[in-house]
Amino acid sequence: MEYFRRETVDDIVIEKVNLTNITLIEAKVFWERLQSDIHSGYLKIIIDLSICSMIDSTFIQILVNIHRIISQRNGEMRIVLPSAQSTEFSKVAGLSGLIRVFNSLEIAINNFKSDTTVKPGVVFRSYTN
Repeated sequence: MEYFRRETVDDIVIEKVNLTNITLIEAKVFWERLQSDIHSGYLKIIIDLSICSMIDSTFIQILVNIHRIISQRNGEMRIVLPSAQSTEFSKVAGLSGLIRVFNSLEIAINNFKSDTTVKPGVVFRSYTN
């Protein structure tokens, strides 16, 4: 099984994490993948953590750093988490005010498609059906 899977939808890159637990080792590999996405010109990134049940502080810091880098380039990032985890994740991670979190990949993709302007420094909101 691949730990990470990359796919694209139009100008959106989706990085799916196929792990229930993400630790330092996986976080380093993921950091390199996300940097590669940005250097390839992707300004819309969705990180699908829908099967993750544990994310360590290193991985959270990577999300914050990638958000900062992509925002400096007028891009945006979305995170997909099951709805039960999204509120808890935002509290624990301290991401309130930074990253939009969705409870399904489809909603996150549609949000990018309906958002005609890409703005840095997006406000955290948890979106559901």
